[in-house]
Amino acid sequence: MWLAGLLTVTGPGASAAGPADARRRDTPLDAEACVRRALDDSPEVAAATARTAMYAARLAEVEALYGPRLGALAFVAPTFTVEGSGADRTVERRYGVQDWGPYTRLEATLALPLYSFGRFESASRAAEARRDVEAARADVTRAAVALAVRRLYWQRAYALGLTPTLTQAAEQLETARRRAEALFAEGGGAVSNVDLARLEIARLELERAHRQAVSGAAVATEALAHTMGLDPTTPPSLDADRLTPPPVPAPPLHEALARAARDRPEFRALDRGAVAARTLAEAEGDAWLPVLGAAATFQAGWAPTRDDSPNPYHADPYNEVQGGAGLGLLWHFSPFEATARADAARAQGDEVEALRRFAATGIPIEVRVAHRALADAMADAADGERRTAAARRWLASAARAYDLGSGDAETLLEGLAAYVLAKKAHADALLAARLAEAELARATGAANTSPSLPAPASSAPQPPPAEATAPGPERPALAP
Repeated sequence: MWLAGLLTVTGPGASAAGPADARRRDTPLDAEACVRRALDDSPEVAAATARTAMYAARLAEVEALYGPRLGALAFVAPTFTVEGSGADRTVERRYGVQDWGPYTRLEATLALPLYSFGRFESASRAAEARRDVEAARADVTRAAVALAVRRLYWQRAYALGLTPTLTQAAEQLETARRRAEALFAEGGGAVSNVDLARLEIARLELERAHRQAVSGAAVATEALAHTMGLDPTTPPSLDADRLTPPPVPAPPLHEALARAARDRPEFRALDRGAVAARTLAEAEGDAWLPVLGAAATFQAGWAPTRDDSPNPYHADPYNEVQGGAGLGLLWHFSPFEATARADAARAQGDEVEALRRFAATGIPIEVRVAHRALADAMADAADGERRTAAARRWLASAARAYDLGSGDAETLLEGLAAYVLAKKAHADALLAARLAEAELARATGAANTSPSLPAPASSAPQPPPAEATAPGPERPALAP
């Protein structure tokens, strides 16, 4: 039969025509390998990681403010000769070339804060929590990159998987069109002008769909390379050239909700953000309090062109060695400014609390939508296999009738269209399943690793640390 090749090549489980090894490099990447490589090389992930390192450096900067600090000034300058000191009634100054000499001086102060009335502890906790917020945001970025990689990977496989069907259908339709033209030339009346026009239009439509599939696969490949941080002109070798169903079924909804409550980085960012805002408000509110510290000073000067003064009450910066140590208070008294800054920090904390309440209801919706979409797509894919089998039988019967002369072109085209549409609907369902699987992985906080969702250790969401929830309300459980 003239459609035997089409039915064989595009049957369930078939791959694109031609040996796969000829199109692949030595180490083709599957979807999860692409995700791992993207998380290693993606510029977006690198930028998010750099922001985390920046806030870690700010934490070290805050801690350094309350560490020992040494300030020093040293210089050498020329000075003229002065004979006599502060103990003499008169002094003599000489400005000749031979009367000039060096003047050296060293001044140093060592300060060590001892007690800040809680300011240091609050500021340090705020900076640490802010660093954790950026770390959680980096995980959000990683999840977004992983989702984009999986989307592009399976969209490329979708386009490549349709290409063999469209190619074979177009080739076989062209064969039927040439045969119809031959029959029309014989003039027996078996084929009309309408039949020829229908066959030509169908051939052109299949060619257009084939071009779109090839172009879509190329665009998805380049976009995937870009998302992975690679050169789009030299994309990596990829493993899949057709869609396959997800290897594991969707987990129970309560398990997905429990994992989202435990693993979503947005929850961690909001929890630590609340801590950062609260402790920053405490630090700013105490900013008007003094800082108790110890300090030591040392000054030394030497100028051979100046006479040393024997009077201890005479300040002589040119020839002296002195120093001392003691306790002191550094006090910047501005209570109104401190109150204003504390109010701003508390307002930021109120914003974080509002976002936490919004996330407590919004994230479960994301999980439910993705979970339902995955279940529906898997059901559609199962139906698509049965529709494809029925359309294949229809097309085979129409092809036999057309070969024997008992069927017309319209019936053949209807069977061919039904088969191609059934294959496309099946591919659409598989693509929807893969995209829903990737979205469910992101929605549950598993996007950085594998989209499969094993059951968590406990079906109840893990409570955050006590510090993360006080004084705001605790995160509500994500009930199914």
